[in-house]
Amino acid sequence: MHGSFNPFTISKFQAGVAGVVVILDTAFNRETRDSLTPAERSLLNDSFKYTGGGLALTALAARSLFQSGFAFRIMSVNPCASDFSFLKRFFQ
Repeated sequence: MHGSFNPFTISKFQAGVAGVVVILDTAFNRETRDSLTPAERSLLNDSFKYTGGGLALTALAARSLFQSGFAFRIMSVNPCASDFSFLKRFFQ
């Protein structure tokens, strides 16, 4: 059934992304940074938190726009905004 919608595929994808985030967080935030002072370590970890929070808010906003149908309405009104095939003309 190629092309059919399967809600479990999306949840598997989300689980995969969450797993990658946990693995990267474990790899990059392990306590082997002996050369950093406690203040530098705290600043670095706080900046990771802000970056992760910003990505989470962006993903949440995009998901809510797609679920509400707003993104579809925008793409229906202006197809050039959603379809970059018009750029092919400029790069030929």
